Amino acid sequence: MSFSNLLYIISYSTIFRSLNIDFHSNKYMHKSALTFGLLASSLVMLAIMPLLNQNNSFSNVLAQEYDKYGDSYYSTYQTDDKKYECRTGPLEGFFVSSVEFCKNVKFDDRKDNNNQTGAQGPVGPQGPPGLTGATGGIGPPGPRGPPGIVNAELCPPDTAFENFYVANGTTAKSCDIVPPEPSQNRSLTVNKQVYWCDVDLGDSSFDCRALSNDNPSWILCNDREDTYGFCENLTEDLFNMEVLNDQNQQIANFRGSVEGTTIDNLEPGTYTLNEIKVPSQTEVNQLRENTSTQAACVDRGFTDGGVLVVQFMVGSVTHTYGTNICFEYEDEQGLDCSTITLAAGEEKTCTVKNYMLSGTRSLE
Repeated sequence: MSFSNLLYIISYSTIFRSLNIDFHSNKYMHKSALTFGLLASSLVMLAIMPLLNQNNSFSNVLAQEYDKYGDSYYSTYQTDDKKYECRTGPLEGFFVSSVEFCKNVKFDDRKDNNNQTGAQGPVGPQGPPGLTGATGGIGPPGPRGPPGIVNAELCPPDTAFENFYVANGTTAKSCDIVPPEPSQNRSLTVNKQVYWCDVDLGDSSFDCRALSNDNPSWILCNDREDTYGFCENLTEDLFNMEVLNDQNQQIANFRGSVEGTTIDNLEPGTYTLNEIKVPSQTEVNQLRENTSTQAACVDRGFTDGGVLVVQFMVGSVTHTYGTNICFEYEDEQGLDCSTITLAAGEEKTCTVKNYMLSGTRSLE
């Protein structure tokens, strides 16, 4: 039974009793002040009942509105489980159990909630390093190493490994570094040079027979340009050379060159270097044997001599250069190297020098 209904019952009961008392009082022709007071209070209560009913309805509305949420996540007053008051957001002024509810976007009609996600903020600074972890347990033993040096000895002073331990250092001579074996390569390099004398040319010939082999008037052909074609056409590669071993067997045959030709991997021994002369008296572009030229060259201090005829065509014209050639062999010390002895690992160089003693040219 509601509170307002109870008040109605009490009011009507009071009025009824007052009327009944008044009736009996009239019966006995006696009124009392008590009867009047009861009747007046009942009338007042009846008059305010509508207001009480209205207030009671408002209370029911609040109760229902509050009960609608049951165990709500917010409250209008502070409780044990709702102790945080929202300062902003849709629940501003209400008490909640966690400040996260103050950010709730359930109600989107508030001016401070536009239901949009803001831009991501910058990355915060790196935090301090954490504490060093506890030392791990001891790992399993590693594989067994190779056996150590047995009978190791300390190297004595004045050795390559002084104050180091080596196996049997003093007895096995391990304390000294073994020098590398000398190179066993034996080689011979042969160079070629062609000379012409510094004389005035006639119309078609020249003559240097007045010069000995050591005369300073001999000029390297590569240093002259006005030789009327003699140096230009009597080049180093027109001369062939050979190397013979101590059994007089040919082990190399090659054309002459300014850069030189090297014969490698020669066995230790004695070798002979020869300027090749052909016996034919009609051979061109190759050094020929000639006894008179040979004798003239030897008389002037040269080793040997021969005749070289160079012939070539320019259009329909035949150009012929006939030259008496003397030659000698000279090593880096200026000594004769026609015979060379090579020891183990030895490398030697020999230069074969050719001199134009005299010559003629013709055009046909």
